[in-house]
Amino acid sequence: MTDPYLPTRANSPHGTIWLETQPRHLAGRGDPRHITQALRAAGWANHSDPDFPHVLLVSPDYRNTVVLEPDPEPYGAWWRIRGQEEDGRRWYTEFGAHTPVEILSHLTDALLEPAPEQTPPIWSPLTAAGWSYERDEHGNESAQPPRRRPQPGAVGRRAG
Repeated sequence: MTDPYLPTRANSPHGTIWLETQPRHLAGRGDPRHITQALRAAGWANHSDPDFPHVLLVSPDYRNTVVLEPDPEPYGAWWRIRGQEEDGRRWYTEFGAHTPVEILSHLTDALLEPAPEQTPPIWSPLTAAGWSYERDEHGNESAQPPRRRPQPGAVGRRAG
């Protein structure tokens, strides 16, 4: 248990504003314990080094990891999430200090759900909305939003 008389963020994360999201109510309180406590409650093991300021959590099947490691660089990756699918394919994602915890928690909460029997379509809603879809020779997929077109009657505007 943390000593309540020692001032740390662990004692009072509700008074700490981790980022400047506007309007603020869209980001919530930003308490990273929502992520760590949910994963620990689901059986994830804590492999953190108590002498190093980080959190390292590993899923029960050792296929997923979540690392919270503050980076002194202003735009460095604080959160690193890695996974391995049943077929051996691997994936990862990284987020900086200014990413709302609420966004990260949706991702980590999804790691606790069983894999869907069928992969939901992710590209067709984007292409239907005008996004361009590409798949390279290595199988990497990406989509780009449609370019803005000038509004009819707009004078002096350039398309972005």
